[in-house]
Amino acid sequence: MSAVLFGAPLGVLILSVAITLAMLCVVAVVVVVLARRVPPSDLPQTYLGVSYILSALAGFLPWGKTSAQPPLPQASSPAAEPAPTPTVLVMQSDPVLRPAGQGAER
Repeated sequence: MSAVLFGAPLGVLILSVAITLAMLCVVAVVVVVLARRVPPSDLPQTYLGVSYILSALAGFLPWGKTSAQPPLPQASSPAAEPAPTPTVLVMQSDPVLRPAGQGAER
């Protein structure tokens, strides 16, 4: 007979704690590596991207729910060119092709 704690077998609880600690260690290592390699001016956008990944990983936990994340900041675009004005094309009613038998040169 196996020991039961919080309504679950003790082995399952130990495994879930080990998986949770492993995920937290991976997150800590990623944050430290990013802090050393990414330029300080890019850290806010980088950490926001990491938060998206962590939110997705939280969905794997039984109690985890993904949260709505703020949108990533977009790079400022140069000034847009003005929209082209509509062009009107007038065509004459002269036929472009004439039948071969009516004075057309060959």
